[in-house]
Amino acid sequence: MDNFIAAGVDLILVAADDPHAIAPAVKRAQDAGIPVIAVDVEAEGANATIETDNYQAGLVSCAYLGEKMGGAGDVVMQWVGPLSGSIARIKGCHDALGKHLSRLSRAEITMPRLRILGTTLVLAFSVQLMPDAQAAPPQPVVAPVMQKDLADAPGKEMVMLTVEYPPGTVEHVHRHDAYAFVYVLEGTIVEQVRGGKEVTLTPGQTFYEGPDDVHTVGRNASATKPAKFLVVMLKKKGVDAVLPAE
Repeated sequence: MDNFIAAGVDLILVAADDPHAIAPAVKRAQDAGIPVIAVDVEAEGANATIETDNYQAGLVSCAYLGEKMGGAGDVVMQWVGPLSGSIARIKGCHDALGKHLSRLSRAEITMPRLRILGTTLVLAFSVQLMPDAQAAPPQPVVAPVMQKDLADAPGKEMVMLTVEYPPGTVEHVHRHDAYAFVYVLEGTIVEQVRGGKEVTLTPGQTFYEGPDDVHTVGRNASATKPAKFLVVMLKKKGVDAVLPAE
């Protein structure tokens, strides 16, 4: 912190290992006119503290853990000393496990290298509560309807297909090298080609893409409802309907 004070920064954010031992450094910063904000854990003397609800995080996470353990089990929890965030999480975890486990054995661990065990336990099961949090958005579901060679245009074909956007679908940037005519059947979609305006389309509305267009936006406007549209393409035979953008 002294380096930041010497540099004359406007604000210092801290996540203190020891909320009491950091107090003199906090005061030095404040004496230099620099406010100090504690993040996630308390810091004695800080101008303000920003924390998540660590108790609730521990409560929810370990309720899930207790259910998965089938109502009984042995759990090791580390009370990590002065870290307010970790203490609150472990308190919430203990309270949840006490409700969900008919037998709860708690052991204290004092080895320094294991000090973080309790927090790691809670955080690990917090992640399991949201297994899809980092998952890629859904992709379109394409179903061929019809294909027809064009007798008066050798080497060309007409392809008709339906495209369904599950809720939350976001398409990758792509192109078609085709004349593509879109007719919305249900739901609401958002479309755009490079250089064009983004448009929101509902049932009965249409959209057009030319062979030189790059399809930059294609998504379902809803995170809860599917959308579906019909596409008719005039394209070269043997060329994929969807191509990577160049």
